Amino acid sequence: MKRLIAAAILSAIVLSLAIISSFTVKYYYNSLTDTIEVIEEKEQKKISTDKELTHLKNTWEKAQPMLMFFANHDSVEEIGISLNRLIALHSAKDEGAFLAETAVFKTLLGYLKDSESLSAESVF
Repeated sequence: MKRLIAAAILSAIVLSLAIISSFTVKYYYNSLTDTIEVIEEKEQKKISTDKELTHLKNTWEKAQPMLMFFANHDSVEEIGISLNRLIALHSAKDEGAFLAETAVFKTLLGYLKDSESLSAESVF
């Protein structure tokens, strides 16, 4: 009976962590994609995006430790590299490459969200 109770407690802990992981990844996905979409719109209208890029970088710096805990490290590192490329391309004033990198950034975020969501595909 003690083993059954221990197994139930362990199962509850694992399930709780999976749910928390899913909600955490979705929260940061929504926050980061909302900001990058605002940046894309402003960039296409030739409006300064410095403030939004700073906000994106700050949000990422808060998100990265949590995502490293819950998600695949390689995916999180790829997103960080993509963000650094975004900042470098913005500084270089390369609008075409910048917009292309925003698409890569959103794709990487989408992949992370899909891989960490609670679904039959991700569980099995």
